[in-house]
Amino acid sequence: MPAARNSSARRANSVSSFTHGAHQLAQSVTTIGAATPSFASAVSPSGVSIGNGGSGTRAASGMRAVSLDAKVVKVTLLEDRAMVQRTGTVMLEPGQHKLVVKDVAPVLQDLSLRAQAKGAKVVDARVRRAILVTSEEKPEQAKALEKDVDVLTEKVKQLSEDRALTHQRRIRLEEILERGFSELPEDVSWGLSAPQWKESLEGLYEKVRALRERALSLDQQLRDVTRDRSMLVVQRQMFDRPDTRFTSWLEADVVVTAKTAVEVTFEYTVPNALWRPMHSARLAPCAITFPSIES
Repeated sequence: MPAARNSSARRANSVSSFTHGAHQLAQSVTTIGAATPSFASAVSPSGVSIGNGGSGTRAASGMRAVSLDAKVVKVTLLEDRAMVQRTGTVMLEPGQHKLVVKDVAPVLQDLSLRAQAKGAKVVDARVRRAILVTSEEKPEQAKALEKDVDVLTEKVKQLSEDRALTHQRRIRLEEILERGFSELPEDVSWGLSAPQWKESLEGLYEKVRALRERALSLDQQLRDVTRDRSMLVVQRQMFDRPDTRFTSWLEADVVVTAKTAVEVTFEYTVPNALWRPMHSARLAPCAITFPSIES
C-alpha cells in the first residue's frame, strides 16, 4: 500500500508540472503574438502613411512618411541594363522622415539602389514590392478584356451544349428512320397504305434535315466565337508584365536639422534594357563612309 501511495503521488506531481508548463507556454505564445507585427503591414503599400508635403502624418515606425515626386531625369542604356536617375524636391520640417517614391520598375536591382540628398542626411534607402491581387488593382484595359473573355467563354459553353444536344437528337431520329425502313416490308404486308408511311418518313426526313442545318450553323458560330476568344486571350496576355502584377516603390529615411527644401536623387539599375548601335557602309567614288544609325 505505501508503494501504491507513492506512485499516485508521483503521477499527481507529474500532472501538476505538465499543467504548469503548458500554462507558461500559452502565456509566452500570447506575449509573442502581441509583440509581433503582421506581415501584411510590413510589405503592403497601404501600410505606408503618405503625408502632404512637409506636414506628413506619422508612420507606424514613428517617422514622418512623405510622398516625393521624383521624376526620371536621366537614363543611361548599356548592353544589358539601364541606369536610371530620379530627382525630386520636397519641403521638410526638422526631424526624421520617410520619403516614398511610388510606381517604380518592379524589376530594378535592389543592390544597385543609391540615394543622396542636398539639405538632409540619408540614413537608409530600400525598395518595397507588393503583389496586385484584387481586380480593382489591375489596369482598366486588362479588366475589360477579362470581362470580354468571360462572356465569350460562357457563350462557347452554351454553343457546345446546344451542338451536343442537336447531335443527340439527330442521331435518335436517324435511328428511328433506319428502324422504319427495316420494318417497312412488314407494315406493307399488314396492309399499311403507302400515303401513311410516306407521310411519316417525310416528316422524319424534314426534322433530320433541320437538325443537320442547325448543327452546321452551331459549328460555324462556335468556330467564330472560339476564334474571337483566342484573340482576346492573346491581347490579355500582353498585359502579363511585371508592372501589371506587382507594384513597387522606393523608400528613403532622411534626417533634417532645420526646415528646408530637400533635393533627393535616386539611382538604380534596371536589367534587360539594351542599346546597340547599327552601322551602315556607303561606297562613294573616292572613299567608303560608315554613318552610324542609333536604334
